[in-house]
Amino acid sequence: ATVYGDVWLVGDLDSDAPSWTRYATGMYQPLGLRVVDGKVVVIERGQLTILEDRNGDDQADVYRCLNNRWHTTGQPHAFDLCLEVDGDGNFYFFKTGAWHTPTGGCLLKIAADGSGDPAIFATGFRHANGMGISPDGQLSGAGQQGNWIPATRLNLYQDGGFYGMMNTHHRDPAPKSYHRPMMWFPLGADPSGASQASIDDSGSP
Repeated sequence: ATVYGDVWLVGDLDSDAPSWTRYATGMYQPLGLRVVDGKVVVIERGQLTILEDRNGDDQADVYRCLNNRWHTTGQPHAFDLCLEVDGDGNFYFFKTGAWHTPTGGCLLKIAADGSGDPAIFATGFRHANGMGISPDGQLSGAGQQGNWIPATRLNLYQDGGFYGMMNTHHRDPAPKSYHRPMMWFPLGADPSGASQASIDDSGSP
């Protein structure tokens, strides 16, 4: 998926001339993608969308909203990004920016069937650019430096956790401490963290 609104299928990756097929277009900043039960699921700004290719021609025929029940603004950095799926099919993504809204700077969880409002899984994020999930369902992420966050941090997320940015704590009373990161990255090494990948004993992702 590209920020410009297209989703592509890429084939022949080992060749000198990979093939590119545009699978979907016209989406609003799709910044996270997963394939679930053979269907492409994309997090756009303001919507979790399922793309269905019903006639098998490698182009999406149906764009179906699974959930759009969270606050969305037009602010430049109010992205929805980093889509992950747990073993039960629940979806997780970051609602960055828009700190004045009830879900701004939060890690949100959407039920597998898309029902109900997204639940706030964790709070206290600035612009968390990366997230991963381990085979046993442990969510991790990289919180970007700036505004209460002195450096890029690698977190292991807990349900109900608070991860350091006071502007987005979304709780009363305000917290007096935060969940410490697994590690800090010096800014010279990583000023803006990306997603994590799990590697098995053989060294394969």
